[in-house]
Amino acid sequence: MSNEQHSLKESLPLPYILHSSCLHMQVKAGSRTKNLVAYVRRKLSSADNSIEQITWNATGDGISKAIACAEMLKRESNLTFHEYVQIGYKAKDEKISITKKIKLNKDIPSICVLLSKIKTKMSSIAFIFNIIFSLIITLIFLYRCGNYRRQHVVTTIAVFIAWFFSTLTIFILPLDISLAIYRDCVTHPEPITVKPPTSNNSLINNSTVIVCPRPWSYVDRNVYAVLWQVVFWTSQVLTWLILPLMQSFRETGEFSIKGKIRYAIKANLIFYGTLLLIFIVLVIYVATKVTMDSSSFTATLVAASTTWGLFLLVLMLGYGLVQVPKNIYNHSRTSYMLAHTQFKLSRLYNEKVDVEERLDSLIDDVIKFCMQIKTTDPLRPCLEQIIQIVPEQYSNRIQLTLNDYANNRISIPNRFTDDNEKEKQLIKLHERLKTNIHVHNRVQVSWTRQINEAFYFEDIVKNAENTNHEFVRTNPSSATWLRRKLFDKHPKLEWYTHCFLRPWGLRLLGIGLGIISLLVIWSEMTFFSTSPVLSIFAQCVTAASRHYSYLTIEIFCCLSIAYLCLCAYYTIFRIRILNYFYLS
Repeated sequence: MSNEQHSLKESLPLPYILHSSCLHMQVKAGSRTKNLVAYVRRKLSSADNSIEQITWNATGDGISKAIACAEMLKRESNLTFHEYVQIGYKAKDEKISITKKIKLNKDIPSICVLLSKIKTKMSSIAFIFNIIFSLIITLIFLYRCGNYRRQHVVTTIAVFIAWFFSTLTIFILPLDISLAIYRDCVTHPEPITVKPPTSNNSLINNSTVIVCPRPWSYVDRNVYAVLWQVVFWTSQVLTWLILPLMQSFRETGEFSIKGKIRYAIKANLIFYGTLLLIFIVLVIYVATKVTMDSSSFTATLVAASTTWGLFLLVLMLGYGLVQVPKNIYNHSRTSYMLAHTQFKLSRLYNEKVDVEERLDSLIDDVIKFCMQIKTTDPLRPCLEQIIQIVPEQYSNRIQLTLNDYANNRISIPNRFTDDNEKEKQLIKLHERLKTNIHVHNRVQVSWTRQINEAFYFEDIVKNAENTNHEFVRTNPSSATWLRRKLFDKHPKLEWYTHCFLRPWGLRLLGIGLGIISLLVIWSEMTFFSTSPVLSIFAQCVTAASRHYSYLTIEIFCCLSIAYLCLCAYYTIFRIRILNYFYLS
């Protein structure tokens, strides 16, 4: 195979931003080491002396000579170099010229030795991109699930930080995992033996090189240490202090800031007391086992919080790992989903009627207070706060009743003789009204959504029988902007998308996610088995780390963590504790 055509990249990619004056040296098996080093020294000692960096690149049998060139240059030069070594594989295409039909693909070992007179800058593009991408996703979620025009700025900031850190973990943790694999390689390196070519029928001794290629997304470990400390302690403060107080502050019926803060503290005393009791028992247990100092106390605090978080995560994954693939697969069964949606509509209608009846009763109480509390009464500003949160469809009813009262058509006896009793009743009414308005708004949104889903599934069931394969909509509500853009002028494309591709796509996706859920459950069951490692995910990461395929590790870990977060967050949006906690 003497006549070969080789196609190789000149150098391996580096996780650093190279200087524009970088000198790239390609070393081959037949190159003369002294000549290459002398050439580079002349370049470095030239009049302009503009070269700041040199790379020694080699493949296959030329690796040992590239290392020798770098070492000779460092020894013979009086300059101080920052050194970095990158090893990997290059794709080599060999075409045999005899037949011109056979093409062989090979991966040959390669090396790139960087010598820099200036301190190299890390290529942190992946790190910065993941932060920006997490920021964009968080803003989209916040826009879809909230209303920044109506909600308080403090509420928006607190929720944004909590959601941003939750999303950031999905994309930054894989980068930290690849860095941990690199650090493990540096701590426990595996020697690589390089066999140089023979010359004059004499064999040169093999050379052993111990190198670990850095990840393409390499960032200094201190950056991750600072980031995780900020994420951890900020999340702790938000979870255990700020968000519970803000929730109680929002739910109370008190009218003054001082009263709301007092209520929020009282409402969380039972919660904090229970946690404090559990923590004291845990500290006493740890103190009997080890000597307790400031560092041990901090470690105990972190361990208790992490244990509680893992406990909740296991509970939520137990539901989400089963329900997520099941729900996606059921959506491929359009007739089943139509019947299921109709059933949910009947149940939701009963809830809608109940909440409207409760709201009517509360509006009647508001009207009675409006008749009994005059404009000169000191409690009138409190009543005005209650009137401001009344839904618009009930405001006219209050105004008409007040007009009748002003014209002496209605008379209401005064039930209160004490102002303190009147204020307490106003606070209770305010709290109940806020709770029922929240439930009413949630039910209204769910009702509209379920109606649209019922029309959508009914359209698919009816159009599936169309022989002309054209989709005809019967949903009275307007379609989304993307759907109008894609399908308004292409009814056949809409038919094939909704009636053919959608069922099969959801069916395959549900089966695939079901298999992943089984693998996750298997990995949880075999978590403590270290020898042999039975976790499929651990085996995949280990196999990729042997080949230093950091990009594969990061993509695999990102998708795995994203699926676990999807299952956990899906459970959060399905949990319902009476009407106190329900996010659907």
